Amino acid sequence: MSADVYPRLRGNLRRRTAVAIAALLGLSVGLGALVGVPTADATEARAASEGEAPIAFTVNIPSTLSASVTDNTEVEVMAWPSQEVDEQLELDEDFDLRKVAATTSLDGSQMAVHVDPVTLPAAYIGETGMVDFEVQVLNFQAGWTRSTATTSRAVEQATGATWIDPLYTADDLSTLGADVVSAPTVDLVENAEMSDECEDSEVIVEDCEPEISATTTGPPSNLAAGDCIQWLPGTRRVADKNVWARTGATFALKTDDRNSRAHMTYSAGREHHTTSGIGVSLENVNWSAEGTKTIGADWGKSFAASKGYKSYRIELRYGKFMQKYRYIRDCNYFVEERYGFKWRPRWETGGAIAKDISRPKVYTNCSPQTAGPWYRTSSSGSAYENSGGVNIKGVIGINLKSKSQYASFKKYEYDIKGNDKKICGNNRAPALSRLQMLRYR
Repeated sequence: MSADVYPRLRGNLRRRTAVAIAALLGLSVGLGALVGVPTADATEARAASEGEAPIAFTVNIPSTLSASVTDNTEVEVMAWPSQEVDEQLELDEDFDLRKVAATTSLDGSQMAVHVDPVTLPAAYIGETGMVDFEVQVLNFQAGWTRSTATTSRAVEQATGATWIDPLYTADDLSTLGADVVSAPTVDLVENAEMSDECEDSEVIVEDCEPEISATTTGPPSNLAAGDCIQWLPGTRRVADKNVWARTGATFALKTDDRNSRAHMTYSAGREHHTTSGIGVSLENVNWSAEGTKTIGADWGKSFAASKGYKSYRIELRYGKFMQKYRYIRDCNYFVEERYGFKWRPRWETGGAIAKDISRPKVYTNCSPQTAGPWYRTSSSGSAYENSGGVNIKGVIGINLKSKSQYASFKKYEYDIKGNDKKICGNNRAPALSRLQMLRYR
């Protein structure tokens, strides 16, 4: 079991998961007593003297809305079942999201959401402290509602429980510091349209960003102008689909008489986590992006070394969830409860492929090399992120973002032959850059 696990949540996973599922489905069980944590119901009204709960995540409020964030603005936070519980739920089985006791603090256009990890029942917090949050910011008086999703990781320090970025661990918090691994920051719903280059090209280019449309900070695109929605806890998974997500790329030389090669190792013998986008639609058409979810796994793949330009893909199991929402006309008149749909990542299947791709623009942040292996692996480096990295366009009409952190589990290696080469980074020196390219000097 990982050392990051929030200690009060440790225990027998099989027994805990079985009881957590029973609690999730409304059966009578002594969940709090079993896992040694109080239930959320028992701790929703925490005394002010106990101090402010730690920041679980921060929400960026769009500039067009931040001025109207007032006392009339409501913030609702819900938690999805943990990955361990989700793996046990049957297709078409009804379950509820958990309403979370949370407080907020506003600093300009950033809203910090404070949650005490102890208030979360076992069914909603994973064995490594991972919690999948859904947050809604509602201002019916000003005529708008927005939502997003993110994952945060609970860890325990000498000073008490805190939250960190889910791509990092408690050890990273100790070695890299709170500024590096702090709790995630998320944007409200982004209805961004990918350019043709981002969607259709096989080039892995981190500079290929979504084209931001006028509705970037708007609600789901199939909501009538001026109307509002409010997501509710009632949920059901109605379908599954395996899709490919980009997790890295190498750019060796295509023509090299000395046969220099490159490859990537994915998860060499330790647990890892990847972050993927969520798609949302109110009527099963006109899909938009809505935040992300981080999933964990403990398998690995060492791809074969090769010449040329390669994109490395891992296979994800996505679930299609049907979730209740309230439809509120003109943000003032409740009409009825309806169902919307969300495609969310559930787990990595273990599938892994390497695909030939085109070379991006020539990288110019170069360092000379002599013959021998060169590799890149560091938890302190920037994350590999691709705005359209989850190839789910064939299902919902758009691709979703993907992100994986550089860490000891992920390694790029270039086996350099001859002394006439250099390694170049796409945005910084190669030892610090997200991607690297082998070139002749």
